[in-house]
Amino acid sequence: SSGINAEYGGGWRHRETGKEYHNCGVQTIPKRKYDSSMKRSCRETQTVKQRNERCQTTSDTSTQMTKTGCWVSDRGDKVIVPGKYVSADEKFAYMLRQVIILQSYFRRWKARKYVDSIRQDHVRRIDWEKKEEERKR
Repeated sequence: SSGINAEYGGGWRHRETGKEYHNCGVQTIPKRKYDSSMKRSCRETQTVKQRNERCQTTSDTSTQMTKTGCWVSDRGDKVIVPGKYVSADEKFAYMLRQVIILQSYFRRWKARKYVDSIRQDHVRRIDWEKKEEERKR
């Protein structure tokens, strides 16, 4: 490693090339030790000085139209057609209808589950009564 002077902490050597490989603990930079007398939780250390910079992207884009003396192919162009405009009230009404449908499905599932449990209890009760009657004979 170029800038770190650390003691040997283990590793291995390639038998053919003789190159030494060190364990990761040797290759990592040691943690920086902070001065305990220095204030780190005050207003000055937590305030960032802002600056305004312009940002220009590396890729520029442009469009070119067909005109006299310059023909641009429209073969690969994609035509986008706008859909029907939906107002906020229409969207809310649609969502309300969908919520009502979902609630009805959930309530139907819950009712079927309840009826099935009652049916199973009834079948168990009849079986138990038959066994009791046979036991008494």
